[in-house]
Amino acid sequence: METFFILVFWGVVSWACWHWFLHQWVESLGITKRAKAWFSARRIPDEAYYEQASREVRNGNVREGLWAKAWAQAEGDNTKAQALYIKLRVDAMKAEAARRFCGDAETDNGFNPSVSAKTVVACTQCGINLRMPLGKLLDVRCTQCGHEFRVDTAHDNQVEEYPDLKDQTVGRIGRLTFFWLWLASVLVIIVVTAMVREGGLAEPSLSPVNFPSVLLAALLAFSFAIAIARLRDVDKSGWWSLIWLIPFVNLALVLYLLVVPGSQGRNRFGPANVGFLNLK
Repeated sequence: METFFILVFWGVVSWACWHWFLHQWVESLGITKRAKAWFSARRIPDEAYYEQASREVRNGNVREGLWAKAWAQAEGDNTKAQALYIKLRVDAMKAEAARRFCGDAETDNGFNPSVSAKTVVACTQCGINLRMPLGKLLDVRCTQCGHEFRVDTAHDNQVEEYPDLKDQTVGRIGRLTFFWLWLASVLVIIVVTAMVREGGLAEPSLSPVNFPSVLLAALLAFSFAIAIARLRDVDKSGWWSLIWLIPFVNLALVLYLLVVPGSQGRNRFGPANVGFLNLK
């Protein structure tokens, strides 16, 4: 059973390291994009490349630079030069196809600017006029006073005021913050358990002066707090944190909270910068 928990723990840690660190590093180097472009280019059958290259040789419509390279490497042998040209031309066409697929991916993922209609909405606190896109439900933060409210520009600019959540005890945390806080609590529990087993600490009991019991209770409360904050970030009720008490099922909850992205902007539990444990 301990082996199973260790494998699950290191599996989660490895996945988190890839998801938040290695994946972004690989993306920044362009490795993933080049690999996708290479595989996309490989989808074209080799016969199509060779047919195109041989047609160029037959029609005399060769690329002068490649033909000169093939002629030089063949040392003037026309038959060898033609065969070498076909090989060089196929490699060049594959490289061109890879670059084309790569360029198409950049275009698809890029920003396509477009001109959209605008409307004017007055801030409900300071009265300044704010220009907003027409036909959308928007979470607005006033550029002058910082007041936040919601406006529906698709239905006569209807304004909805947010409730005051400044006194909210538990706020919202994102996946990365949840991962580090959860990992820290697990490591502390492992250390305390090891010290109890080795005799460095007394066995947990209901005695009010029993340090391990107090520490474990504090860690349990802390675990509930970070679970509630993460659930609120995905716009779920904190009552779902009671799953934390169910063995094995709580591992599924941890994986869910590590994978599911949080709400963009403000949700029913407020923005990401309100309350305790509010790092986003």
